[in-house]
Amino acid sequence: MRAYCLIRQKVPERHAAFMAGLAAAGYDVTISMPGRARAGDVMVIWNRRREEGRAADRFEQDGGMVFVAENGYAGKDANGSQYYALSRHGHNGSGQWPRGDGSR
Repeated sequence: MRAYCLIRQKVPERHAAFMAGLAAAGYDVTISMPGRARAGDVMVIWNRRREEGRAADRFEQDGGMVFVAENGYAGKDANGSQYYALSRHGHNGSGQWPRGDGSR
């Protein structure tokens, strides 16, 4: 399984967190723009816009799954760390996410 992490590196700790999370989930992670998607491949982008948005459209057409990240709606935690929102396909409430129990 391949994961394409297109989270910009200008916020190094955010980029590193997404890279580490994808690797921990068992993906072979790259920061390059994807070619054709294969079954099980994922792409992670920050918002769905510009070049990344067009690449995400092609990736989904090929059968890949796109996850869109953005700043979390709840702001920061008690330690001042930024929350992130992550959904399948879209952002700003337009994506899909499975409902889980309180452990999420």
